[in-house]
Amino acid sequence: MPPVLLRYRTAWLACRNLLKHQGLYRTVRSGRPVRRDGSPIPWFTFPAIEFLDQFDFSEADAFEYGSGNSTLYWQARVGSLVSIEDDAEWFEEVSAGTNSDLVDYRMISDPEAYVASIVGGSYDLIIIDGSHRERCVDPAADALKAGGMIVFDNADWFPGAAAVLRSRGLIEIDFAGIAPLNAYTSTTSLFLHPGINLRPRGPQPRVGAGGMPENVRSPS
Repeated sequence: MPPVLLRYRTAWLACRNLLKHQGLYRTVRSGRPVRRDGSPIPWFTFPAIEFLDQFDFSEADAFEYGSGNSTLYWQARVGSLVSIEDDAEWFEEVSAGTNSDLVDYRMISDPEAYVASIVGGSYDLIIIDGSHRERCVDPAADALKAGGMIVFDNADWFPGAAAVLRSRGLIEIDFAGIAPLNAYTSTTSLFLHPGINLRPRGPQPRVGAGGMPENVRSPS
């Protein structure tokens, strides 16, 4: 095969991988972030999702600013989940898929009450992916348990808020890339407490969705 055709073929296979194995084709058809098999994923960047997928959060107490398919994703993975939403129509739509035995799902339209809804709590995992993100970072950092993690989506849009979390002694790890339903790159950032101890769900390093099968990898 001529080199130029080989390069085009590689580009086509890369696009096919994203559409098929990462679930982007099914995501576009459904209008919701999902995997190839239709199971929900958060509207984070694909690299961040792959990273989070490899860890066991089954004993984690989680809190989420902003709900959606991320709520459905986390309810199957954590010990408990509090999820806050401020859009009544969206709240009703997401409610249909939530498990009330696992998720404390709250509709809070008042901005002050929304931001303060985490106050007094203590959580292993906090997701900031809704409204008033710049105002949510300080109360989130106050509520984070030692050894916990904050997931801040679209952190590249809020550099001041990211700086606040770093100033609270948290370690920032950025995952930039394409996210479901987006034609542009963005950044999902994790802010880790220095004492974090993540438990893997299986062997590491794991092969991500669309990874090269072991039997066809080139030896080093």
